[in-house]
Amino acid sequence: MTERSPSDPAPADGEVGDLGGSDPARYDFAFGEHTPYANAMALLRAHLPRGGEVVVDLGCGFGAVAEPVRQLGLAYLGVDSQPAGVKDLLGRGMEAMVDDLSNPEEVLADLDRALGGRQVAAVLMLDAIEHLSNGTEVLVALNRFAARHGRVPLVVSIPNVTHLDVAVKTLLGRFEYTETGLLDSTHVRMFSPSGIDRVMRSAGWAEVSRMDFELSQSDQHYPGSLVALEPSTPLGGLLRSIRIGSCEGAFVNQFVRAYLPGPLPAAAAEEAEASAAADSLGPAGGAAPFLSVLVRTQAKRPHTLVETLLSLAAQDCQDFEVLVLCHDVGGERRASLEQMVGEFHESFTRRVRLVDVCGGGRSRPLNVGAHVARGRYLAVLDDDDMAFGNWVSAFRRLADRCPGRVLRLAVAEQWFEERPGAWAGQTGYEPVDRPRCPYPMDFDLLDHLWENHTPPSGFALPRSLVVDLGQGWDESLPVLEDWDLLLRASSWCGVVDEPIVSALYRRWRLGESSSTVHAKHEWDAAWRFIVAKLDAAPYLLPRGGLAGVRNALNERSELVGRLAESERSREEEITRREEEIASLRSALHTTATEARAQIDEIRSSTSWRLTAPLRSAGKPLARIRHRRSANPR
Repeated sequence: MTERSPSDPAPADGEVGDLGGSDPARYDFAFGEHTPYANAMALLRAHLPRGGEVVVDLGCGFGAVAEPVRQLGLAYLGVDSQPAGVKDLLGRGMEAMVDDLSNPEEVLADLDRALGGRQVAAVLMLDAIEHLSNGTEVLVALNRFAARHGRVPLVVSIPNVTHLDVAVKTLLGRFEYTETGLLDSTHVRMFSPSGIDRVMRSAGWAEVSRMDFELSQSDQHYPGSLVALEPSTPLGGLLRSIRIGSCEGAFVNQFVRAYLPGPLPAAAAEEAEASAAADSLGPAGGAAPFLSVLVRTQAKRPHTLVETLLSLAAQDCQDFEVLVLCHDVGGERRASLEQMVGEFHESFTRRVRLVDVCGGGRSRPLNVGAHVARGRYLAVLDDDDMAFGNWVSAFRRLADRCPGRVLRLAVAEQWFEERPGAWAGQTGYEPVDRPRCPYPMDFDLLDHLWENHTPPSGFALPRSLVVDLGQGWDESLPVLEDWDLLLRASSWCGVVDEPIVSALYRRWRLGESSSTVHAKHEWDAAWRFIVAKLDAAPYLLPRGGLAGVRNALNERSELVGRLAESERSREEEITRREEEIASLRSALHTTATEARAQIDEIRSSTSWRLTAPLRSAGKPLARIRHRRSANPR
């Protein structure tokens, strides 16, 4: 029972396929490369046990993989409820039988008789489980069958109902069955990435390998006029980014997986149920807390970390948990952290967990913490930050007012210097100025697009944004990871704020910090990368965002107008001055010309010629006077 070929024409817009599935010939597809069949055969070759003789293909249809199986030197035995496919296989010299999986135990008993003592190499279920109303029951029976025959592998191919094309069209109210394909009209069960994992685990199957078959455009990629399916449109790009970021499998057309029989189905189901129940409980077994506080540390500043924890222990709202994220911390430093936490009152220590994180950069601990946290919201305190007593309660008040938004509070800043050996030979510190509030009290998205105005301790975000939508901290960034996430979170969730100061952000003039560890070129490169990443996808503006953009554009227009007017005035002043200079030059030229004419007139006069001897006689006397004045006695 194979699926529709991607090359088959899509039904006309609005057409619905035959729900009866009366024509089995529609599943008569040939084996080919770059198909789910080819991927299934690759998994089969990789996991064949030694000594296997027969490959059993349940729900075989027309047996598209029969010849490739025989080429491996194995016998092929197909089972299907439709006689047409079985008859075709028999005509090709293959073993096949008609049987109905509505009673799996009887089918497996028939299989044992057909095998006649031969050893099973593997079991295939390609495009079959989704057609069975009792699929889990069949998988459980197969688990026992595979275990009985030497723990042989099971290879499955199952359509992905969460493919991007189906997801987008479902969002638009278009869930259109077709004769074959992802929404085959005979499918009775749909599978998502997490759904297939749950079903297989509950039936006792442990995944050992996967070669999922991907198609960027599935058979559901129609009609071509649907702008939401077109990635070049802002809407299509936005929906695509949401689907890709949320979970795996956005372009998976068929889940192609290999499994081995594992624990008994009942034990697996109980384990899954216990795990799900544990996820819904808080650190003491009660209800999940409102806030999970992520405190990343390398245990290099124990003197400030203990103050950070003390500030949390003193909160006026205790509806939170603390995850101390020990980043590459081991040995004595890890033991000292345990001792530090243990020195607090039990009412606080029972809400604190130490989480070990190995490798990665600054963001790795935060992503790890987000996925083990239990709170509805996440907030970050570095191991030198201080939360004021109203920090948690203020966040809680904002969350109650506007659920699902990013919660933003004001933060104070103070500069410190480390003093090595200041405290009984240990490193101490002291403030070098008074606390200040340099960050805006209210959140403005446009201002934040230019520069970060909210330290990490100044905002909390819904945990769902990270674990359900995949919008975590970017681990490729050496710095500015908090700004990057805040911009994405504020776009998707919106922001609610309150102009109260609730935390202290410590800055260090001497001592190690992100500003000293990372060079300026790293900060500049991170800034450019974040801007380019945001610019590569549609960006949502929150309510009121358009008015803010218009105001900014109006201010820019007014500024440009003032600059233009100033430029015109400057050019007019330059022109006026140039004209004045030209006029002065003309007047000077006229005066000089008149002076030269007067001199020429004097020199050509009779009196000038008659007095020439007197002027000549006076020259020696003038030279004698000059020498005397230069050399007085």
